[in-house]
Amino acid sequence: MYAKLPPGYITKSSIYCIGGGLLGFGAIELLFGGEVFYDKGLMPLVHRLSDGETAHRWAIKACKLGLLPRFGPNHWEYPELECEFAGQKLKNPIGLAAGFDKDGDAILPLANSGFGMIEIGSITPLPQPGNPQPRVFRLEEDRAVINRYGFNSEGVGKVQVRVKAARAAPWSPGMAVFGVNLGKNKMTSDENCKLDYEVGVNHFAMNSDYLVVNVSSPNTPGLRSMQGRKPLEQLLAYVKRAVDMHKLPNPPKIFLKIAPDLVDAELADIAKVVMDPKFGVAGLIISNTTISRPDSLQSSEKDQTGGLSGVPLKELSTNCIRKMYK
Repeated sequence: MYAKLPPGYITKSSIYCIGGGLLGFGAIELLFGGEVFYDKGLMPLVHRLSDGETAHRWAIKACKLGLLPRFGPNHWEYPELECEFAGQKLKNPIGLAAGFDKDGDAILPLANSGFGMIEIGSITPLPQPGNPQPRVFRLEEDRAVINRYGFNSEGVGKVQVRVKAARAAPWSPGMAVFGVNLGKNKMTSDENCKLDYEVGVNHFAMNSDYLVVNVSSPNTPGLRSMQGRKPLEQLLAYVKRAVDMHKLPNPPKIFLKIAPDLVDAELADIAKVVMDPKFGVAGLIISNTTISRPDSLQSSEKDQTGGLSGVPLKELSTNCIRKMYK
């Protein structure tokens, strides 16, 4: 004869067993980066429990704590994918763009996560809060996002400390190539914006493989006007001088990030500038988010102000790449 079980014993035991099993399954899937788990399980839960910006903060904290896939396909490397990028050997050509780790909070975990390159920022000289919230909007039906963050940044001082600490750690050849995306403060005038980029160069040139001159965010007033030929020439010449003044044995490469919304004449002007060796531009990053809104958008958030990214940007950015390559 079995002794009579306490009231609720079976219910509690079932909860513990099922809960423990689910936690164990989740931990295994997290460690191995199961795509179905993320796509069908974790991400729908995140979308249900949080808005876009809160989820972004959670993601950065998780990366900072090292809660990234450790053994999954993201760590498998293939000789066929090895390539060269701006004089650096890459284990693969998949990179993490700026905009995710804006303040360099998770440099080392991200550099070890399987990416061929990682880029932090955009970083402004002075700390600034960016635009008022809400400023991130999911367009789930369109597999897209609209953001109007507005260069929210902790400033070059705090981020430089993190960059120095990360780069002082053992940075093995198998780790990602590292870049810093530079922006200007919202209150800086167009005439003085080159000084903001100089401040960025002075803080990060010694600890970066490449620097990005970002003149294409749609969320900072007047920034995109810097893509015109004359202001762009002045800015890039100034940035190159700032890099050269450090007299580094291996100076960071300079990249220019452009918008996908430029007309052909503007693209032609940019091409002429970046092909001129006196400006020292190693390459282009194509592209930033778009201010256009394709007719195919279905989400109720489609009319939000800001830059659109995701699947609807694919055709526009690919056409921009095609034109600039030509």
